[in-house]
Amino acid sequence: MTNHLIDILNASEHYKEYMISVLVNKLGDIDKTYVKTLMNQLGKLMARKKDYHEVFFNELINLIFRTNVKIQTQYYCISMINGLELSSDSMK
Repeated sequence: MTNHLIDILNASEHYKEYMISVLVNKLGDIDKTYVKTLMNQLGKLMARKKDYHEVFFNELINLIFRTNVKIQTQYYCISMINGLELSSDSMK
């Protein structure tokens, strides 16, 4: 499913906030292999789509501070934030 969402996100920018939200939410999945594959795919997507960084960053922060989120999920989010190349211009 996530492969299809990433393909759609690559092809079109419609509903990018919603699709990024769904993909970031999947970082809370219990299957570690799935999450690591997803993180790899999201990292590649963020390397190609620099204009998505702000939306992606905000969704990761929202997931970190959501109630009842596992520590492991928070760790994955922080790892993804660490990999983002943010600048003051991209966060305006």
